[in-house]
Amino acid sequence: MNAQHRDRGFHHRGLRRSGPSLALAAALPMLCSALAAQCNQSEEPFGGGSIATSIANPPVGAPGVMLKCEGFTNPPPTAWPISGPGRPHFDVETAWGVCGLGQPGVIDRIDIDAMSIGLDYLWADANGFVVPEANRWDALSFSVTGSTIAAGSAVISAEPPGTGRSADQFFYVVDGSVFPPPPSAPPPRRRTKRGHDSTELGFPAADTPEMDALDHFMPMYALDPLTVINFLSPNPSYFFSVSSATVPFVPTAWWTNPSDASGATILRSTWTGTTWSCPVTFKSWSDLGLLQTDDLDALAIDSEKELILFSTKRADLAWQLRIVDCSIDGPTTSKEYKCPDGTSMTSKKGLQSDDDDIDALCALDPLVPLGQMGPVGMGQLNPIRAIMGAPEGDNPPLVFPGVPRTLEGTGFMACPSGASPCGAGSVEYKLYGWGWPGAGPAPGAIVAFITSWGPPVSIGGTLTRPNSGVCGDPWEVSLCVPNAVRFLCPEFEIEVTWLALQVTPLTFGQSYPIVMRF
Repeated sequence: MNAQHRDRGFHHRGLRRSGPSLALAAALPMLCSALAAQCNQSEEPFGGGSIATSIANPPVGAPGVMLKCEGFTNPPPTAWPISGPGRPHFDVETAWGVCGLGQPGVIDRIDIDAMSIGLDYLWADANGFVVPEANRWDALSFSVTGSTIAAGSAVISAEPPGTGRSADQFFYVVDGSVFPPPPSAPPPRRRTKRGHDSTELGFPAADTPEMDALDHFMPMYALDPLTVINFLSPNPSYFFSVSSATVPFVPTAWWTNPSDASGATILRSTWTGTTWSCPVTFKSWSDLGLLQTDDLDALAIDSEKELILFSTKRADLAWQLRIVDCSIDGPTTSKEYKCPDGTSMTSKKGLQSDDDDIDALCALDPLVPLGQMGPVGMGQLNPIRAIMGAPEGDNPPLVFPGVPRTLEGTGFMACPSGASPCGAGSVEYKLYGWGWPGAGPAPGAIVAFITSWGPPVSIGGTLTRPNSGVCGDPWEVSLCVPNAVRFLCPEFEIEVTWLALQVTPLTFGQSYPIVMRF
């Protein structure tokens, strides 16, 4: 296992570095001032991670499902890469050309309004109550519409209305989770946070699209082939709904019954080994306890527990987030998703008014053991813990005595690329550290250390900060992990801690240790 370095002993990608200059030194005060004036940082454990997304009303020729690889300054999300023969990809609409989509005289565009591949992990029972699991944490990742006010969430409401918040990814760590609070966390301890700003996802600052669907599991199919072979189903299912406005453009053969035609019906397509099957009804609007005129705005399916969490907006439904037991055949009634004390989960996320609207949803627990989601229910494994690092525990011990925790840190398996510094037989992980030791941006340094065994060992960083206009000035370090370590040493893990300093006044800050399991 080795970390890759370049540029004065350090390595990072996306922001080119050279030695300090007089021009840079003169510009630093102005850059720091500008950063401080506009800065709302994204937060761990999602900052810098990969994400699959779909946007509302995509332009003609744009892919329905897009992939954004890891990083804070990547290009915009792109069409799904075709990774090799037989390997699942999510260029679903191209495959559906033989299923009646895009035939002559038919508009070739449907608007995917919600999606899941069944790997969501829900802390819930069939009655809609959160059921915490010992020494673990669960998060609801979501987006909102541009018209959302979110008066109950300081994080969402701080984003500019309209396109300023409609393509951001937010998350809420579910009540009962064992997960540390953010630095200087205001009450309540559990609150909505931002994982990705729309600009960090590569969307333009002007005319930002609305994120209609998101998923953190789908990108795993674009990662290291051994991860796909060992931990992921070779025949995943893609569950989705379409917007009510584009229901007329869905081929009639996709609906098991003509009455299924609705924006509140869940459709299902399965990877056959070479392509995607033609979609068919998975759960109709009546199976979900909805009306045919409803829209299914967001969707998370837990195949193991046979539960569906969805969001819809209707005046006679008190709260948007609803739970359905999908082991029941036929019409049923959805239940409000609630915390153990009976408080609505929708309200806990800060969405409390008629103008608030959840537009995308994904649920995950990165500490689920690799084999826990075995051949029960629809039967798939959950390797999310092998590709995503996070701090663990309500109050993890800090590594550097006397240094406050003021930084954020994350780690993710990287999308394969020709620019990877790792050779054959290894896989690349990207580690990110950001934030400031003091009250805001100031000249200084940030370094990543492996802190698992004995004295901390530096693996990369920079001696010249700040370097970019990205809030928190994130820095990236690559770590190459041999496949022999990953597959011959089950549950092998390391801890990575970021340490930063500012020069004047001399101030230090650190992150919680980020646990990476390989």
